[in-house]
Amino acid sequence: MLKVVSRRRGGAILRPGVFVSLLLASSAVSAAANPAPATAPAPAWKAADFATATCGYLAAIPLTFAFPSEFVSRNPKRGPQAGCFWGTPADLTRALGDPKGAHFDNVSTGIFWIRLAGNIRFDAKTGKFSGEATLEKNLAGSGVAGAKIRHRTFGRYPGLVVSGHTANGAEIYMLYLGHGVDDRVILVNYRPPTKASPADAVVWEKFIDAIHGSR
Repeated sequence: MLKVVSRRRGGAILRPGVFVSLLLASSAVSAAANPAPATAPAPAWKAADFATATCGYLAAIPLTFAFPSEFVSRNPKRGPQAGCFWGTPADLTRALGDPKGAHFDNVSTGIFWIRLAGNIRFDAKTGKFSGEATLEKNLAGSGVAGAKIRHRTFGRYPGLVVSGHTANGAEIYMLYLGHGVDDRVILVNYRPPTKASPADAVVWEKFIDAIHGSR
């Protein structure tokens, strides 16, 4: 059996209850003197309606996106298949500096690229995207390993969320989104920072979770 022993302090005997009280008081003083570090607040995000998110290239539909608060949109004015870019001003300037096309080899914060997919269509009758059955095989043939493909609905609009990684460790994040007006499909790429980290997947999932129907 566990025995509780009385203690002597300055000639006086401390009964067990008093001893425990002193221990609790001492712990409280220690905790007050050394408070737990505060948790950093989550970075703020801002909402953008469909027209704003796509730089007005496609007929508006009732969907809302969200982006990190420091991101701005940039329209290189090269048509709907070149699309609309979201990122920090510094990242966008580096990525879009070449008039021949975008470059993502020096990204500090991450870039979202939203455009019209040129080779994918959505069949409302079957509820399938064209090429969906062979997508994983095609990704593997392009050097993408660990591909994860999942269906998801955003409001009333169908989506296909794709992720994986290349042989050199670069992460791939894509969303195919049925436009609903016709069979055309919107493609969203997230190009994470050049210096990869586990936070990249968190940002992508937060972006996906933030897409919702709007009135």
